[in-house]
Amino acid sequence: MNPLSSSQNQSILFEELEKLKNSFSFENKEIEKEFYKKNSYLFATTSASLFRLLPQIPYSKHKSIFEKLFFNLQLLNLEEKYVENFAENFEIIDTENSLNKAQQGQPFLFCCFHTGAYSIIPALLANNYLDFGFLSNKTLTEKKGTHFLEVHRNYCKKHNIKSTIQLINVEENKGIWKAIRMLKEGKSLIVYADGNTGSNYSKKESQNTVRVNFLGENLQVRQGIAFLSYMCNIPIVSIISSRDFSKEKPNLKRKYTLLPAIYPPNFTDSKPKKDKISKEEFAEQTMQKLYFFLEKEITKEDKISEWEGWIFVNKFFEQLQKPISRANIKNSIKINTSLIDTKKAPYIFNEERFALIESAKNTLFDKFTYRFFPASDLLYEIITYFSVPKKLYLFDETQTDNEQLEKNSNSSIFIHSNSKLQLSKTIISVSILEKLIEKKILIQYK
Repeated sequence: MNPLSSSQNQSILFEELEKLKNSFSFENKEIEKEFYKKNSYLFATTSASLFRLLPQIPYSKHKSIFEKLFFNLQLLNLEEKYVENFAENFEIIDTENSLNKAQQGQPFLFCCFHTGAYSIIPALLANNYLDFGFLSNKTLTEKKGTHFLEVHRNYCKKHNIKSTIQLINVEENKGIWKAIRMLKEGKSLIVYADGNTGSNYSKKESQNTVRVNFLGENLQVRQGIAFLSYMCNIPIVSIISSRDFSKEKPNLKRKYTLLPAIYPPNFTDSKPKKDKISKEEFAEQTMQKLYFFLEKEITKEDKISEWEGWIFVNKFFEQLQKPISRANIKNSIKINTSLIDTKKAPYIFNEERFALIESAKNTLFDKFTYRFFPASDLLYEIITYFSVPKKLYLFDETQTDNEQLEKNSNSSIFIHSNSKLQLSKTIISVSILEKLIEKKILIQYK
């Protein structure tokens, strides 16, 4: 069987792109509801990260950002599958000619981020006939290592490109030494500064971290990139990847911007330093620069949803569980225990602050403090009941039916301590509602 031509591949690619795009159109509310139920945890962590790092973005925009983000995650698979079609449309901005220098034997630490079409950056290096290493972790190596190497090998074979890639698991004992050996051989490395989505990274388990400020929040991030640069005297070149969604039709253009190099203090080609700095100082300054590059890119309005890190950046927060003063927190109103206007007092589940993670064991997630709480069957029913605004038509079980009807006909009713509310299946006391309102799980709908 003859392999498909590039034009045939492109035609199939456009069909798959259109199919992927249509899958996020949500033909009806039920499809949308099922999507968010299935991805409730990912949306909750994304929304929490947006609240914490970009509080100026209202909650009403969180869903559209998440849908675009999820679309981009699926798009990565197509970019890997049809890498040659995208590679033909690479737009490269390399003001310092770093790729040309790498061809001539100067190794670099090519620092990437989880933005744009980051997964096909190896094709960018292959197109420049470079032999290079790819630093990974155990999870990614085991899950995608074989596939990753096969994609690169097939791409090079089809286009008659001489380029080899070595996957290096840095969590292995000898992983870092393999990386150092490659650099000494004049081969470059691809590294990621903003963590791996598949890793079980915990700042408590790692001593190799440094504090950086990112969008006003302190993060503890790995500093291995900076240490490698310092110890091996290798410059760091950041690669920013982005897509072009300016047109209605699918666009295959993928843009890669190679930023000016960050040089270690003893690098011969860099400007002489007046004062030498320590390895720790260089690591702190370098990682802060790298995260500044990332911050500058993802705060562009059309690039927010291109960063995969909204899902997992909470792993790097220096203080995870703390009150959030920067977020736009709505003030909830307590139930007036004397009078309540049944026509003007609808309440609703506070989905801006809380998320119901639906699974075998339902969980309530507080986006502002990153705390998880078990959701009992009763709490689940209350949240479901108040998923849309509901007026509090309360009744006092000590009254007769006639008295109750007379009370409900008025615009307001007196609330006794033993007043009740009929849910879909259960009757609950007003004291339970008061506690939920006090904790801002239920808020008055305006």
